[in-house]
Amino acid sequence: MRTEKSELLESLTCPITHQLFIDPVTAMDGRVYERSAITKCFEKSNRSPVTNVEIDPKLLDAHLVFDMIAAAIECGDIDGEAAAEWKQKTAEEQQKRQQLRDKRKALEDAAASGTDEKAIIRLAVAYESGQFGFAKDITKSIKSLRRGAENDLTTCMVFLALYLLRSPSNGSIVSGMSWLATAAAAGNVSACMILGIAHAERCTLPECFRSCQFVPVLLQTSHDKSAKVAATWFRRALDGGATKDRNNILQEHHIKAIREWLLAHEPSSSSKARQLQRPRSD
Repeated sequence: MRTEKSELLESLTCPITHQLFIDPVTAMDGRVYERSAITKCFEKSNRSPVTNVEIDPKLLDAHLVFDMIAAAIECGDIDGEAAAEWKQKTAEEQQKRQQLRDKRKALEDAAASGTDEKAIIRLAVAYESGQFGFAKDITKSIKSLRRGAENDLTTCMVFLALYLLRSPSNGSIVSGMSWLATAAAAGNVSACMILGIAHAERCTLPECFRSCQFVPVLLQTSHDKSAKVAATWFRRALDGGATKDRNNILQEHHIKAIREWLLAHEPSSSSKARQLQRPRSD
């Protein structure tokens, strides 16, 4: 009996954590693992922790294994410290899942109106990254942002544009540029800055702009370059940042970078024109 219980316990134990499964999944090597443990392994390598053979990192839910553990504990085939620890961890896991469900619902409810800009953007990012337990779905991100953009929320326009510009589709590129230009025309300083980056020669840009992952590479490498147009958009970004709208301001290091670029690369005709347009102090 002891041998049988020992073998049963071993068969229902993760080969990585050496503990009873809480959230079991089947990997493409045919073996069952604790989800968090195998996911962490795949962050380093797509090799099976047991056979060391490279496998597809796809994981399948193994609900039957969880049910087998519950049944074994219920009938006493698994008891003692192992059973008590499993019950405690299962209760904690269920509580965490409920908290994530509550967060998902609260975020979806807040974004549903199409007018809460921060909630819409947070939801779009969560859809993209899988945060709060959402299934990763970039299509849902775009749909959520489009709702906000169509309600004249300029930051949603900017995020929507950037999501679309990461797509290889020509239609998405055209639509993305359209939304970015619309946001800039409405005075969104981030959109103005991004258009400035897009029109400036990449080699002239400060490091913080060249390494910026927020701006799609497409804009930095493929867009038509014009120092005059770049200067115009950078100036608009600085002018817009002078407003009191806390939701529409640039970060200090971006302001510094733009000023340095203008000082070094703004065409002299543009800077002279701006000086002529300034009201005289006398």
